[in-house]
Parts: sequence; structure tokens; C-alpha cells
Amino acid sequence: MHITELRKRGRGLRLRVATALISLCLLCLGACGTETASNQIADDAWSSDASTQRSAPSLSASIQSFLEESMGDAQRTALERALDHDGKVSRTDYMAAWSNYRQCMVDKGYNEPPLHMVNGLVVELMHFDFSGMSDQQQMKFHQDQSACLEQESLYVASAYSGSSQVSV
Repeated sequence: MHITELRKRGRGLRLRVATALISLCLLCLGACGTETASNQIADDAWSSDASTQRSAPSLSASIQSFLEESMGDAQRTALERALDHDGKVSRTDYMAAWSNYRQCMVDKGYNEPPLHMVNGLVVELMHFDFSGMSDQQQMKFHQDQSACLEQESLYVASAYSGSSQVSV
């Protein structure tokens, strides 16, 4: 097996693990109540409560690590902007990343996925009906979903959840 193939497999595995961890965390938060993302006011305030966030060097190091991954230009720009603010992703950039994810899914031919807010974080609550779909079609959906997450919102969402005060 070539080194290039190993790197691709490693990146894919990291993406799947990160996606699973984010999904698990967001689902756990789901038990605390929901409100729709479209009803949430998207302000551009930067979080400042030190008790609910990791230290800035740690956040910045995480973002630097994320920037080594393949992603869309808008997500990369949002992360670079966060580096200029001690690793804090603005709510506006966070919501824009999720909007870009939704548009990516629409561009791939799917209905716009519903997103909901739970404790200040977006939760993708996609209940996709796979009945009548072949295994190949289901696999394509999951590949498309993963690609859109990686390109548009995964890293911004991770940085935002690590840097923002989340209302409980």
C-alpha cells in the first residue's frame, strides 16, 4: 500500500471519527430542548466567558491543525478569521458554515436538511427515509453528507463548540 493511500485512509478515518464525536455530543445536548436555527438570532458577538472555554493557545492550535485538512474556501476563511480572535469563531461564521452545508446538500440533489438549535449549537436532525433505496444509493448519500460536512462546516463547528459559551 502506498503512503498516499494510507494518508487518504487516515484522513477519512479522522473525518468519520470527528463526525461521529460531534454528532454524539450534539445528540446528547438534544435532550435539553430545541429551537429552530432560523429563529435563532445570528449575532456577531465573540464569546468571552473564560470558564466555558479552553485556553486560546489550545484553541488556536486546534484551528491550525484543522487548517491542514481539505475544506472549502469559506470554512478556511472563517477559521483564519478565528485565529485573529484568539481561536474564537464568531456566531455569524458558525451559522454561515451551516448554511453552506445545507446548500451543498441541496446542490447534490437532496432536500434542504433541517437544522435545529440546541443549547446554542446547531444540530442536524436529518431523518432520511432510505426505504426503497439500494445499498449503493444509501452509501452515496452518506458520502455526499460527509463531503458537505467536511467541506463546509465540520471544522468551524468543532472550533465554535470548543470556543463558545453555550447557553444551558
